[in-house]
Parts: sequence; C-alpha cells; structure tokens
Amino acid sequence: MKKRISNAALRKAAAQTTKAEILEATTLTCEEYKTMQYHVGRSFLSVVVKEKEIIKLLEGSKMFWGWWRNQWHLRDEQFLSEQKLSGLEVNSCGQLQTRDEYTGNDYGYYHNLHHLTSSFHPFGVRLQSSFAHMIGLVIKNEVKP
Repeated sequence: MKKRISNAALRKAAAQTTKAEILEATTLTCEEYKTMQYHVGRSFLSVVVKEKEIIKLLEGSKMFWGWWRNQWHLRDEQFLSEQKLSGLEVNSCGQLQTRDEYTGNDYGYYHNLHHLTSSFHPFGVRLQSSFAHMIGLVIKNEVKP
C-alpha cells in the first residue's frame, strides 16, 4: 500500500532543501539564518503594524511565524533561481557576482526591509496582499470576543 504524502509535508521538505541550498551558497550558519529571519520578521511587524497590541499578538502567533517562514522561503527560491539562471557565483558574503565584477544582487536584497514594505517593489506588493489575509485569520482565530 502506497503512503500518501500531504501537501504540507511536501512544502516542508521543499523549504528544508531550499534552506540547505541557501546555507551552502551564502556560507551562513543555521543560527545566522534563523536569527536573520527572526529579526527581519520583527522589524517587518514594527514597520507595517502601528498598534503595539497587534504587534504583540502577531509576535506570539504560530500562524504569523508560519506565514513569515513561507514568505521567506519564496524569496529564497527566487534568489536561488536567479543565481542559477544568471550563471553568477555567490561570494562568502552571500553576494552574487561574476568573477571580476560585483553585481550588487546579494542575498540580503531579497530580505531587505525597505523592499518588503514598498508597494512599488514586487516583493512588497505580494507580501502586502498575503499579509492582509494572514492577519485577518490571526485576529479571527486568536482574538476571542
């Protein structure tokens, strides 16, 4: 009898594979990666949400952090895809570069707070729409009247 693998299990496995590729490509440690993800997530909340009570609610929400990791994974996939398509190499700082010329497209760009919160940047547009939906679910599920 074949065992069915859930979509969630497939997404989790894909995210782990992508994370391993990012760690290898950027030479970040697992701890540095998690720390970066956490700090950018908290900074994102402080810029996007103005109400301290909502920030506190979201910081303690499994749903928010699951959503945040998913959004991070999507940007990581884009980073890896563009790296492979361009034929560029990643240097020890996580920057994409040719052998002789720095391109300016580093890993941090994909997780830059300014880009994530800008409605004029593709990351920002996608994130804002997704965030609005997620925050509605958090409030519905975690705030009891």
